[in-house]
Amino acid sequence: MKARLNPAQLGLLIDRYLADKTVYELGAEFGINRQTVAIILKREGVPMRRHGTNKDLRDEVVSLRAPGWSFARLGVRFEVNASTVRNFLLRRDSQE
Repeated sequence: MKARLNPAQLGLLIDRYLADKTVYELGAEFGINRQTVAIILKREGVPMRRHGTNKDLRDEVVSLRAPGWSFARLGVRFEVNASTVRNFLLRRDSQE
């Protein structure tokens, strides 16, 4: 079932995403799945924020984890599942 947002809700969703809300936050706010949020934003031509695994990103994850950020908090920050953050850090540690 596709999410049906009225034009006002659609505009609000886009505005909040552009104001740095995550797809997780928007999904919870609008009562839809995060993937549905991403599909809607892409369909509307909204440029999506990307978080690759480049050195800067790795450094940022490590620097935030050091003072005690949880995997869940990092997941929200980078718009991924907490287990993805954990696996990323485990792979990183095994490569050092």
